[in-house]
Amino acid sequence: MNFIEDASSIPSQVLGLPGALSALYPHLVPTATGSVVSSAAAQIIASASTHQQAASQQRLSLPRAPGPAQTKHQNKSLAILQDKKAVKERILAVGRIKIAAGIWEFKPAPTAKKRQMGDVQGKMTANSQIRIAGAYEPTMRAKNALDDLLGQVMEIHIKMYPDALKLTWDNVQLYAHETVSVYAILDHARWLNNNVTVQDLYNKFVTSGWLSKANIDANKIEVRYAYIRENIFPPVWVIDSDDDESESYVPSSKKPRVRKAGPSGILPSASVRSTSSIIQHSKPILRSAFRAPKPVQVVQQYTRDPPMAKYSFYRTTAVCSKSGDVTMTPSQTLETIEIPEDWAKGERLYDANNEAWLGTGYIGKGYTKRAIYVRIDGTEYALSQIREDNDNKADAEAEVKYLLEAEYQALCKLDYFKQHFDNHAKENEVNVPSFCVNFKGSFLGQLHLTTESKSSHLPFHHFLATKLLPCGKVDGKLRRFTGNDEIGKIVDHLDQAVHAFAHFIVVYSGRYIVMCDLQGINDNNGVMTLIDPQYHSSAPSNTTPYWDHGSSYIDRFLTQHKSQCQSNKYCTALALATTEVTHDSSGSPEAPQRHKSERKKPLRTGWP
Repeated sequence: MNFIEDASSIPSQVLGLPGALSALYPHLVPTATGSVVSSAAAQIIASASTHQQAASQQRLSLPRAPGPAQTKHQNKSLAILQDKKAVKERILAVGRIKIAAGIWEFKPAPTAKKRQMGDVQGKMTANSQIRIAGAYEPTMRAKNALDDLLGQVMEIHIKMYPDALKLTWDNVQLYAHETVSVYAILDHARWLNNNVTVQDLYNKFVTSGWLSKANIDANKIEVRYAYIRENIFPPVWVIDSDDDESESYVPSSKKPRVRKAGPSGILPSASVRSTSSIIQHSKPILRSAFRAPKPVQVVQQYTRDPPMAKYSFYRTTAVCSKSGDVTMTPSQTLETIEIPEDWAKGERLYDANNEAWLGTGYIGKGYTKRAIYVRIDGTEYALSQIREDNDNKADAEAEVKYLLEAEYQALCKLDYFKQHFDNHAKENEVNVPSFCVNFKGSFLGQLHLTTESKSSHLPFHHFLATKLLPCGKVDGKLRRFTGNDEIGKIVDHLDQAVHAFAHFIVVYSGRYIVMCDLQGINDNNGVMTLIDPQYHSSAPSNTTPYWDHGSSYIDRFLTQHKSQCQSNKYCTALALATTEVTHDSSGSPEAPQRHKSERKKPLRTGWP
């Protein structure tokens, strides 16, 4: 069949007949307006008509027909909004609320400029080793729950970092945790209030959208205990010597440098959902890496190890009053002393010049006394007794007691004068070589023998005990500074110091007494320690021991010392030759007033 190519040659009456157009032109499609177009054109017209309708709906406020992809995303968004709305409206009536907590730390700000502006904190990082959780009743006070969690993390933190300060609400800030990068500050004043419950805290998380779906299903919230590192790991003080006002602090882990203190402690406001909170810095303290060694079981080491026997005894102690009077106080407590069994053998070896005596309990002897090694409660002492020289035991025992008491009182007085000598030197800013008196811990003893013990291995029951000084083979020898009747030579500064001390005693006592026979041994610290002194005094001769030769020997001392005094730098520095002495009968310890005519302070004494 041949088709007519030009429709204009066909009479309109024929084209208007029903079915004529489709019979003559089967490839053409009639439009809604009655015109005919090709099938391709008809598809384009239909598509355009659909687009026009959709575009006109928005302009005419008609619902827009969504496409397939658009409908999918809208449905998801709508579901999320509905879930959140449901959560916000949810009120928990039963079940515990879980609170997880961790430690977070603000590292120092990365630049000095930020630190000077007060922005001391840098990035907040988590301590992955400290994370705990607890379940709490909804009606429980939020403060109690948060206190409990803070206490737990504090204990763990202390164990991990012994140098750190304890975590408290003064140096820790509370944060709500949503994700690693999303967190919000929680105001202490509100959430540590006694009227706020755990349920209130949970509801805050819910309404603020800080909970994931998993945490909602588990009734769980997460909080952070955050601190600024400098608050917990204290800085050290650094002071610029050129500017006293530049006193500041820097982290001990950094190289020290001076900076002005700013409004430190401001927690970050960026990337958080609340205003800044201020944590006040704790007072900087000195950080030390020193660790005291743990106590260990130490076996007692003694300088000697002779065979020992135990005996009972009573002790009597002495003390000097401000006026120089000695008071003796006996004890009623029975104690135990260990006495070597071989001391007599050691004395024989000593007399024979046999060095084997050094391995015994015998120490040595002088003109009137012997010394024996003893122990009391694990402490080593030197026990002194008068050497026996007669057969009348009863009379000898009484004489021994009298002489030992006199020697003990002399030791007590020497210590008394030494204290005042040191004070006077200090007041006048005079540095004197160090020496001391072996009085501390000394006492008079009396053995308490029972019928079972019978013998004490000692000639007498009374003894004088002083702390043991080095007396081995390689230890220093006894050094004598003055004798009983002569002052002795000056060799070095220590000789000058001891002679000035003796001169001071005469001045301080108003020429009533001079201590003599001054001798000593270096202790374990190398300090000269005076022992076994004697004295001359103005006391009646019938009341003094045999060594006291009266006031004439005081004058003798001053005469011998006069030629040395001017060249003795300590006598000169203390102005002992011209010092004005003010005697205070009341023994008042008040400091003396500076003398008008002397640069040195006058010597005020409580000596009668």
